[in-house]
Amino acid sequence: MNKVLNEPDFPPLAILHWALQDLRIIRHYKGRALLTKRGRSALGNHGELQAVLAEWMLAAPLQESLSPEAAALFWDLRHMLGIVSTRFGDWVTLGDYTEWALQVELFPARGPLGPRHEAGWFIAHNLVRPLTWLGVLENSPQNVPAMSMMDRQFRKTMLFDKFFRIGLPIGVEAVILH
Repeated sequence: MNKVLNEPDFPPLAILHWALQDLRIIRHYKGRALLTKRGRSALGNHGELQAVLAEWMLAAPLQESLSPEAAALFWDLRHMLGIVSTRFGDWVTLGDYTEWALQVELFPARGPLGPRHEAGWFIAHNLVRPLTWLGVLENSPQNVPAMSMMDRQFRKTMLFDKFFRIGLPIGVEAVILH
């Protein structure tokens, strides 16, 4: 079976193309994608493209059905990446991660499966999938297509700690609890 796939048939490629255009790394000219000046400058600088793509992918949730206020309430990237940094050394299910990362009971339930499933889909779509595409999270070999989304397992790769630095905001110091 040698079916030719177009970009829309393969989401990682379609989103990458959209990101490269939005970031002005490529532009279209006579039906072709050409590198811009910014794109050519990234060729020799290893890691810059991955950093720029990560910033673009994680800047805001891609779920258009949420209002900006709701997205701001649920999109605490420092908290979400901090959980990955501290708890994803071994396999973690998407369901557990969702419970740790979001206030699930506040998440809007739009379907029959309830807020936990909606929150899990939000996390999978906006954080886990981009981090997997960037190579800083990996899927468990036990994940199969028929498996429930909430039971799928992920862990961080060796690249995660080298790629992300999570610190305290300026002016905030560590608190010691007795």
